[in-house]
Amino acid sequence: MIADLFAADTLTAAADAVRNPRPPKPPAPKGSSWSDVYRLATGAVEAGAQVLASTAEVVGGAAQVLGAYPEMFGPLPMTPAQRKGADDSRDKLLRDGVDMNNEVGDALRSAGQSYRPDPQTASTAETLIHGFARGATKIIGGAVAGGAPGIFAASAEEANTAAEDLRQQGVPFEARAKAGAVQGGGMALAALPLVGQTLPQTAALFLAGGPGGFMAQQALTREILRDAGQDKVAEQYDPFDPVGLAMSTLIPGGFTAYAVRGQRAARRAAGPTQQQAAQVAAPAMPPEVVDAAMVSNLVQRNDSQRAPMDEVTAARILDLQPAPDAAAPALKPAASEELAVAPEAAAPRIEPEAQPPMDLAAQERELVDLRKRDAVLTKLLECMQ
Repeated sequence: MIADLFAADTLTAAADAVRNPRPPKPPAPKGSSWSDVYRLATGAVEAGAQVLASTAEVVGGAAQVLGAYPEMFGPLPMTPAQRKGADDSRDKLLRDGVDMNNEVGDALRSAGQSYRPDPQTASTAETLIHGFARGATKIIGGAVAGGAPGIFAASAEEANTAAEDLRQQGVPFEARAKAGAVQGGGMALAALPLVGQTLPQTAALFLAGGPGGFMAQQALTREILRDAGQDKVAEQYDPFDPVGLAMSTLIPGGFTAYAVRGQRAARRAAGPTQQQAAQVAAPAMPPEVVDAAMVSNLVQRNDSQRAPMDEVTAARILDLQPAPDAAAPALKPAASEELAVAPEAAAPRIEPEAQPPMDLAAQERELVDLRKRDAVLTKLLECMQ
């Protein structure tokens, strides 16, 4: 009974579902190594198409200026019709500005866009690889071809390409010009690590020109488009887009590695540090001084381990002294000296015990050690002077 009350509504909903079916669910993207290599190629191809399109647009704009001011080539004979055409071109140029859009540039950009991955079917890896190849082809190609001027030229081309993409989406000239300038400046930031002089500076420039620069440029571009009333277009510029953050890390990462390599090569070419140079400049010790020092160290170590000389050992050494000549007269103390010391006050003389004489070889070794020690001290004094 309740179903009968809503029978008309049910039939209407069923009829609408038949007339307007839901779109089929897109198939899950399937990635492969061949598709990754293919996306590297398509990214480079799109970058080349964009560079050629920008070149065609610049040439077309220059032709408009030269057509409006033919006197830039010098005095030329012109018919009244040619003069009138030049005046009309000048008026249009002053009124509307330079129109850099032309059919050649549009055709090249359309051909380059045909190589972009389909956002509905392409995987995240394909999108990342394609974007990386497109940006790296421009900025690295510009750096290799022209150094710093080449980097600025690649950034200017990226700004023009971003502005043209926004023009195709209906963004006004002023807003797309500002947004394009921000996008081009973001590409130039990728080469910031090249100016780093030390490893900390290079790391800081990598963060500023990589993920930090990407988030800043995306946020600024989104605000510019929102101020121009292009809220739907502004949603495309997400500061926390994972694919964009990955690309902003990969491209500056290559410049960072190149800069660090150059810094290491410069340090090797600069030679040793001041401390190392001072060590190299110090005079080398002669070999005999080194040998004498080693002998001195050994002697000192033996002396430190040797027990102190007692009275018995001293008496034994005294016994080794040669006996006085028997023919020499013995010296007797004077009478005054004999009287000066009382017999009872004189200290008793201690007779040393009879000990075997010291080995002559040991005595010679002691003498050699003493001579070496004297030689070491002499050499060290000469080196210090």
